[in-house]
Amino acid sequence: MRVEGRTILAYFHDPGRAKEAWRALVDAGFREEDMQLDRISRYPGAGTEVYQNPQVGRVGSLARLTLGANVGSDDAGILLAADPSASGLADTRPAEMAWLLALVAPDDQTAERAREILRQYGGLI
Repeated sequence: MRVEGRTILAYFHDPGRAKEAWRALVDAGFREEDMQLDRISRYPGAGTEVYQNPQVGRVGSLARLTLGANVGSDDAGILLAADPSASGLADTRPAEMAWLLALVAPDDQTAERAREILRQYGGLI
């Protein structure tokens, strides 16, 4: 199967900026069915959506508390908790560049226009 067009991947720090880029692409004539926006992470699970206080509630692991990782075993929790991001001493956030916007542009000229828009909104191509 041959796919026509150019695939572009842009990474974003902030979901708001990624969504603004999405809207700008739609306004510029790109079709929504040719684009996809997803959160990516090196840690499993959807993340922690509720505040967890380790003094009053049960926390499965340090990785769950600090990284928002859903771990399936104690061993995995221990291994993830050894990551520098879990300690708070890391020099980068674990969620850095956590949003990925993918799109297919029909040709090189259109792809260049899409890259300009994505960069304008802070996307890393």
